Amino acid sequence: MGFTREEKQDFQEEAWKLRLQGKSMRAIGEALGLSGGYVCTLLQKALEDKKEELVGTAEKHIANQAGRLDSMLEALWEKVQAGDPKAIAAALAIEDRRSKLLGLDVAQRKALDITTGGESVSFKITIPIADRIRGAEGEDA
Repeated sequence: MGFTREEKQDFQEEAWKLRLQGKSMRAIGEALGLSGGYVCTLLQKALEDKKEELVGTAEKHIANQAGRLDSMLEALWEKVQAGDPKAIAAALAIEDRRSKLLGLDVAQRKALDITTGGESVSFKITIPIADRIRGAEGEDA
């Protein structure tokens, strides 16, 4: 027995709502009287349908957050320029949040990984004064 197009759409929307509530595939299937495999198919289709909408929503959210951060920084700026330590700390916190929001720190870490090839870097340090303390024969002083 197959479902009509409208029934499939209704099941898909309801499955999506239940998934957003944190319900498992099994729980969604039980609630809707469907198999877990069919629920999975419905959710994959729902995700494809909503993907463009979700990306647009995320971009709007990022833009809104960045705008709020701009407003906060603008409100502090005179005090920052005057050297107020609390305002400077707040401005740095705002900039740190902006870096996380926009993924700026991630790009910097990836660039470092590229330059080192992902391998650890070691340094050898020679301290000439240590040789003089040991003496000419290499004995400890």
